[in-house]
Amino acid sequence: MARPNEAEFKKMLAAGDLPNIYLIYGEEDYLKKHYVSQIVKKSVDPAMADFNLHRLNGETCTVDEIFQLNQALPFMSGKSFTTTQLFSLMKGKAW
Repeated sequence: MARPNEAEFKKMLAAGDLPNIYLIYGEEDYLKKHYVSQIVKKSVDPAMADFNLHRLNGETCTVDEIFQLNQALPFMSGKSFTTTQLFSLMKGKAW
C-alpha cells in the first residue's frame, strides 16, 4: 500500500478501513497523538483495553518486545494495538 496523505488517512479512519501497521511521524505532536487515539478508538474494544492496548517507550523497549506483543493473539477481541513512541532504529543500539 502506498503512503496515504492526511486526507486519505482521514477517509480510511472514517470508513474503518485500517491496515495492520502504521508509521505515524512528523513535527506536529498534537496531530500524531490525535491520530493514534483515533486508531485506538477504531481498533480496541474499551472493555478489553487492559489486555489489548500496549504502550511502549521506544527508548527502553527492544525490537523483540515489539515483535512478541504483535505476534500474541488479541484477548477476547478481534484486534490488539501496540504503540511505540520515541522509537528510532538510527540511535546506534545493537538490535
